[in-house]
Amino acid sequence: MAVAHLLNRHLRHHRTRAALTIAAIMVAVSLVVALTTSFASLRGAAYDVLGTMYGSTDLQISPDQQRGTMIDEATVAALRKDDRVRHVDARRVATSSLLDADDKAVHWRPSSIIGIEAENISQASVDALIGGQWFDQSGGEVAVIEEKIAEKLKIGVGDSLGLPSPTGTLRLKVVGVLGRPDMLHFEAPAVYLPIATLQRWLGEADTYSEVKLDLVDSADADAMAAEIQQRVGPGVYQIETAASRQRNFERNFAGLTVLSYLGGTLSMIAAVFIVFSALTMGVTERSRSLGMLRAIGATRGQIATLVIGEGVALAVIGAAMGVPLGVGWVMLLNWMYPRLFSAGVVFSFGGAVYGAAGTITAALAASLLPAWVASRSDVLDALTVTSRPRKGRSTMWCGIAGVVLIALDPLLVFTPGIGRELRMDAHLFIGLPALLIGLVGIAPLLVIAADRLFSSAVARVMKLEPTLLRQQLSGGLWRTVGTAAGLMVGLLALVVLQTHGRSMATGWSMPAKFPDMLMVAPMGLDQQQIDTMQTLEQIRPPGVLAMAMVTPQFATNIFGLGGMMKMPEGTMLFGMDTDRAFGDGSEDAEPMIELQYIEGDPATARKLLKQGHHVIVSEHYTRVKGMGVGDVIKLNTPLSGEVGYTIAGVVRSVGIDMVVRLFEMRREFDRFTAAGAITTLEDVQRDFGTQRIYLMCANVDASVNKRQFERRLRDKLRTWGVLAADARKIKRGVDTALGGLLDLISTIALAAIGVAALGVTNTIIASVRSRRWQMGVLRSLGLTRGALMRLILAEAVMIGAVASVLGIGGGLLLSLDANHLSIEIIGYVVPLTIPWGVLAMGVGLTLGVAMLAALRPAIGAARSDTLSLLQAGRASE
Repeated sequence: MAVAHLLNRHLRHHRTRAALTIAAIMVAVSLVVALTTSFASLRGAAYDVLGTMYGSTDLQISPDQQRGTMIDEATVAALRKDDRVRHVDARRVATSSLLDADDKAVHWRPSSIIGIEAENISQASVDALIGGQWFDQSGGEVAVIEEKIAEKLKIGVGDSLGLPSPTGTLRLKVVGVLGRPDMLHFEAPAVYLPIATLQRWLGEADTYSEVKLDLVDSADADAMAAEIQQRVGPGVYQIETAASRQRNFERNFAGLTVLSYLGGTLSMIAAVFIVFSALTMGVTERSRSLGMLRAIGATRGQIATLVIGEGVALAVIGAAMGVPLGVGWVMLLNWMYPRLFSAGVVFSFGGAVYGAAGTITAALAASLLPAWVASRSDVLDALTVTSRPRKGRSTMWCGIAGVVLIALDPLLVFTPGIGRELRMDAHLFIGLPALLIGLVGIAPLLVIAADRLFSSAVARVMKLEPTLLRQQLSGGLWRTVGTAAGLMVGLLALVVLQTHGRSMATGWSMPAKFPDMLMVAPMGLDQQQIDTMQTLEQIRPPGVLAMAMVTPQFATNIFGLGGMMKMPEGTMLFGMDTDRAFGDGSEDAEPMIELQYIEGDPATARKLLKQGHHVIVSEHYTRVKGMGVGDVIKLNTPLSGEVGYTIAGVVRSVGIDMVVRLFEMRREFDRFTAAGAITTLEDVQRDFGTQRIYLMCANVDASVNKRQFERRLRDKLRTWGVLAADARKIKRGVDTALGGLLDLISTIALAAIGVAALGVTNTIIASVRSRRWQMGVLRSLGLTRGALMRLILAEAVMIGAVASVLGIGGGLLLSLDANHLSIEIIGYVVPLTIPWGVLAMGVGLTLGVAMLAALRPAIGAARSDTLSLLQAGRASE
C-alpha cells in the first residue's frame, strides 16, 4: 500500500513527464491496432470480393491457355448431368480493347469481356449494380459494364460501346453499370454480355473458358477434380478447389498480416525506449528521496517495485488509451475510403492484444535496469548532489557487450555452412534483436564521445560558449541514451527500407542487347499469325521473336516443408527460337538478345540448346538451387512427366522475367518462381503442349508510332487486343512504381520518429528541470534569453546527432546483411545501392524533429525570469 501511495504521488507530481510518456505509448499502441485492424478489414473486404467472384463455387475448371484448348460443350453437358453437381456456371472470357460511340479505339488498358448465362447471375452481382439492371436473355447486343469503363468512356445506361473485330464492330447497348470494389483496382475492368453474343463475336460457338461447379453436400471436390483431370489428360485443364483457393488466399494475406505487425512493432520499440528514458530520469531526480526511503528502512525490493510499478502503470494507461485511438484511426479511414473497407471495420483482436500486452511487457523489461540501479544505489551517494555525473566502468562494459551483440547478426548471415532456412530464422529471431540491443549498448560511449568531441563545434554553430555545452548529454547519460535510441529506431528502419528496397529494385537489369518492342496478344497467336507478323515492313531483321512462357514446378522439393513458405517452388521457363534470339553463330546473323555469360559461353550454349532439354539460366537461379553448368534440373511437365533439363550456360540476367510480370498473364505466374530460364520453343511445345503464343518481341524502325503499329498488327493479324510497349520504358515504369511503394512503406518509419519526438520533449524538460538553478546563475551572470534557448536547442541537436549515427550505422549494417540474405535465400544478386540523398533527408528529419520537440521547453526556460529559476532550482534540490 505504501509503495502504491508513493507511486501515485510521484506520477501526480511529474504530470508533464507522465503525460508525454503515456502519449508516446498511446500513439505507438494505436499504430499497431490501426495497422492490424486495417489489414484485417481489408482481408474481410477481400473475402467479400472472393464470395462475389466465386460464390459457393466448389470447383473451378479452366483450360491451359498455352495449349490453345477450350472447354467444349460436351464436357459442360456431361458435368450438368453429373449427380454430384448441383449447379454449373459456364462462361467465356476474352480480352479486348474498347471503341467509343464514334468507333474510335480507347487507348486504355484492355478490358475483360465476360460472357455469362442470365440464370447464373448471382444475387451479389445484382446487389452490386449502381445503375440499370442485368440482362435476362441468353443473346442480344446488350452489356453490363463496370463503373471504371463508364467513367473512362463517359457513358451510362442507354449508351453504347463497341468491341472491334476483323469482321466489323460489335455494338453493345449498356443496360447496367456495376460497382467495383477498390480491392480489385488492379484487375482488368470488365464488360459482361450474354454468352451466346460473345461466342458469336469470337466465332467460337459452344466453347467455354471457365466453368464453375457447385457440388452437392456429399460430393468430394478433390476426388472429382482428380477424376476430371484423369479423364481429359494431364495439363489440359487447370482445376482449383475451394480448399486450394482458400489456401492460396490465406498464403497471400499471411505476408501482409506479418508486415502489419512488424510495422507496428517499430513504433512500439521507440515507445519502449521512451519509457526507459522516463524511468531513468525519475530515478536520477529522485535519488535523494530514494536515499531517504532507504535510510528509514525501505528494502531494495520495495525501491525496485516502485520503479517497475511506475513503468507498468504508464504502459497500462497508454495501452488502454491507444487501443480505442487505433480503432478511431481506422474508422476515419473507413469514412474517407468506404469502398476500400467494403466489409466495414473488422477489429483485430490479435493486434490489440499484441500492441497492449507487448507494450506492457516491453515496458516491464525497460524498467528492470532503472529499478536495479535505484535498488543498488548507496544511501550516502544517493543523498549527494543529483546532477553529478556517475562515472565507472559500466559504460565501457556496455560498449564491449554492444559490439559483441552487433557482430552477432553479420556472423549468422555470412558464416558459410548454415542452411538457408536456418539462416533466415537465426537472422530474424536472434541476429536482429541482438543488433538493436547492441546499438543501445554502444550508445553511452557515443554520448560521451559526442560531449567531448563535438560539443565545441555545435556550440560555435549555435554561437555559444563551448564550456556551456560540455557534459550536457553525459550529465544525464541514460536518459539521453533512451531518447537517442527511440529516435534511432525510426531512422534505422528508414535506412534499411530505402537502401535494401532500392538495391533490390535497381538490381534487375535488361540484357546488354534487347529488342526494342514487346508485343502482347491476350487472345494468343498461332504459328500462321506469327508468320504473318514477320512480313510487316516496320519490323527490322531478324524479325519477330515469339516466346512461349510456362511455369513448371520442380520435380522434388529440395527445401523441405517449412522452406516452401520462403523458397521458390518453380521456375519461369521461356521457349524461343534460339537462332533468331542469339544468332546461329554465323557472321551475318545479328542476335536480338545478347546475354552476359558468367558460366559457359554463347557458342557452346547454342549448340547444346539445339540438342534439346537444355536451358540457359540466370545467376539468381543457380544461387537458389546451388547448381551450375552441366547440372540437371528436374521439372514436372504435363505431357512428358518428369523431365531433366541440363544447364548449358549461366548468365547475369535473363531480363525478360521481370518485364513480362507487368502484363496481365497472372494465370501463368500463380506460384512463387525462381528467376527465369531459356530453352527452345520445340522443347516447350513438346513437353508442355504450348500451341498459342502470347508474348513476342522485335526490333522496329525508330520512326514507328506505337499506336499506329498496334493498329497495323490488329488489322494484319485479323485479331484484337494486341498491345505494343517499349521494353526500356517498361523498366523505367517498374522502377518508378517500386520507388513510390518504398516511399509509402517508409511512412511507418516516419511514424516511429514521430513517436520518439515525445521522448525528446520529455528528456529536454527533465534536463531543464534539473538545471534550473544553474540556468538562473547563468542568467544572473549575463547570459541572454536567446543564448539560453540556443543552449537547450543545442542539447537536442546533439541527441539527434547521436541518434543519427546509431540509425545510419545500424541501418547500413542491417542493409548489408539483408543484401547477402537475398543472395542466399532467393539467389537475387544485387549491388548494395545506398540512396545518400534519402539518408541525408533522414538525418535532417531526425535533427529537425529533435529541435522541434525541444522548442517549447526551450522557449519556456528562456521566458522564465532569473529569480524564479534560482528559486525553483534550489527548491528541487
